[in-house]
Amino acid sequence: MTEILKSFEFEFDKYISGATSQLDAISAASSGDQMRMLRGIENDITEAEKILKQMDIQVAALDKSVKSRYVDKYKELKKNLDSLRKDHLKKQNEVAMTSGKESLFAGANQEARDGQQISKASRIVEQNNKLVAAKRVAFETEDISIGIQRELNRNTEVLTRAIGRTKEADQEIGKSNKLLNQIGRRMMMNKLTLYSVLAVVCLVFVPVSYTHLTLPTIYSV
Repeated sequence: MTEILKSFEFEFDKYISGATSQLDAISAASSGDQMRMLRGIENDITEAEKILKQMDIQVAALDKSVKSRYVDKYKELKKNLDSLRKDHLKKQNEVAMTSGKESLFAGANQEARDGQQISKASRIVEQNNKLVAAKRVAFETEDISIGIQRELNRNTEVLTRAIGRTKEADQEIGKSNKLLNQIGRRMMMNKLTLYSVLAVVCLVFVPVSYTHLTLPTIYSV
């Protein structure tokens, strides 16, 4: 389990590092390259989010003895991802506004066209904000499903422990039944022994008593 988490962490760091490098270099790129780099950064963030969610599921199933260490690590990675996502959105808005301004000042006699470009840039920013909001809702929904899965894992552990205790109780009951059966057999043997002794005593004592009683009668005759 821990080896899987280490591989997840390695893949996560790879996507985060790649996205951070592109984000740092985006200011020096041309307008066309900037849009391409922004899309690449968004893809890296998406892949990192998928890995982080898989880590969350794996961490939820860990044993308590090691779980706290990986929970702290998960929180650290999530914080880094949230920071990168904010930087990406900020850079998207900057690139969109810069593109609009460049179109605005392309020529003094193109005011109408420049106004359209600014409006287009504003719409791009608005669409980006809506997209981010939609993604946030999707992530929150997925977080809820992960929470439900985590709760199911905990309930499964509780049921497993309860089943284990039930099996132990059944074993104890089985041992008690065996002990009671042994006691019952011993009591039966004791009764049979007692009856046998009584039978032997009767077989010996009755003839002797009869003989003792009848002899004086014979002699008297």
